Amino acid sequence: MKVLCAAMTPTPGINTMFADDARGSTERTHVARAWLMVVAVVSCSILGGGIAGASPSAVVRLEANGLGVVSFGASTSSATKSITGVLGAPTGNPSAGCTGEYSQTAWHDLIAQFKNGNFAGYRYLAGGSSGLSPTTTSIRGAKVPRLATTTGITLGDTLAEVRRAYPRLDKSGSDTWRTSGGIVFAFFDEGDAIPTSPIYEIKNDVCPGAL
Repeated sequence: MKVLCAAMTPTPGINTMFADDARGSTERTHVARAWLMVVAVVSCSILGGGIAGASPSAVVRLEANGLGVVSFGASTSSATKSITGVLGAPTGNPSAGCTGEYSQTAWHDLIAQFKNGNFAGYRYLAGGSSGLSPTTTSIRGAKVPRLATTTGITLGDTLAEVRRAYPRLDKSGSDTWRTSGGIVFAFFDEGDAIPTSPIYEIKNDVCPGAL
């Protein structure tokens, strides 16, 4: 790939050829050189030949076994580095609220939980750690970062939408439903969740499980 990209990079000989064809026209020589540079850059980008950022971007996703860029069981330092590489620097370290060797790192509304030095779970919560007691305002507020499950479900989606995306769904509490893979959706409502109840939290294997 790099050979092809190198071959497409303008050379003095090619520039001279265009200059001769243009009968010494400086303007046409510059135009020819510019077009050759465009071809070289586009070709290298397509072929993956040495252009920075040519590889597909990593994506943080709410999955059954982790967050896409990192799986459960990874060390705290490795998981933090992987998530930071996509979302930027952490924004806090909220308390886990559990006894034992628990710690947490937040990237705004996403909170990764670690136990005994390893990535153990996550919660994606409208309003971040301050959204543990959901309100209409926190539900409707902007979510940072914008994340979703592999089926596209995210905060604010309704129970009806979750049921369509996950046909196998078990009720695990008055306002929570769990997928077969372990992802739990918590819905905002006065009583039991109804089809139009919006999601205020998406979590997986975190302590405490119910807040």
